[in-house]
Amino acid sequence: MGNSSHNTTYPLCGNPLLSLSVLQDIMVIRDLNSGAGFITNAESVLLDSLYDQLSNYPHDNMVEPINELSAEEIDKLLQLRGALRDVEWGIGFSNSGHWDSFIEKLEKLLPQL
Repeated sequence: MGNSSHNTTYPLCGNPLLSLSVLQDIMVIRDLNSGAGFITNAESVLLDSLYDQLSNYPHDNMVEPINELSAEEIDKLLQLRGALRDVEWGIGFSNSGHWDSFIEKLEKLLPQL
């Protein structure tokens, strides 16, 4: 890779961008909760923090495809991948569909972002 002080870009291999659908899913949970109150205030704060943190990563806007990332953006996404793997989220890990498991992993992930 090039020097990150230059505006070097690299073609994508696959799509390492954060999917906009992840951010939309968090917004849906937040909106549903505002009407139904099915999660605790502490869980709502965690979701808000996750949304805020993930919004800072390069993501697909579903309108204009991003075909290149800067070295800095690639590094940031690689750090996110490492943090997700540290909390055992991703391909090759057994993921529970239970809300409590999600919140536990989220509590471990947020300090790493």
